[in-house]
Amino acid sequence: MKTIHVAVGVVINAQHQVLVARRPAGKPYAGYWEFPGGKLEQGENVQQALARELQEEVNITPKCYQPLIKIEQPLANKQFLLDTWLITDYTGELHANESQKLAWVNVSELQNLKFPPANEAIVEKLVKLMAVAAEILA
Repeated sequence: MKTIHVAVGVVINAQHQVLVARRPAGKPYAGYWEFPGGKLEQGENVQQALARELQEEVNITPKCYQPLIKIEQPLANKQFLLDTWLITDYTGELHANESQKLAWVNVSELQNLKFPPANEAIVEKLVKLMAVAAEILA
């Protein structure tokens, strides 16, 4: 089974909100929310793909990022590997370069949005991280 490696960026702003994008009509899961990112091109590592995809999709370049979670998701005759990174600093002015709707959402609100199945594990991980952070800071 062929594996499609996808770089996914979970972008966090200074207010601890997460950037989400609505999938456009004509794509699988149209109307669902997702985290920006895309497939690695030949010869790219995940950090290069993440920087390229975020620049292409939302006009930002990650400056500070770290691995968050890897998710393997079979779909039809392919296996997707979502290589997800937490981005806490970036340069550039946020812009929907692909005319997709963008929104900043509190982590506690993510569970109210409809995501493709593979993204649900990302949401769960973020909710757990924020709960731990709240405990530590309390």
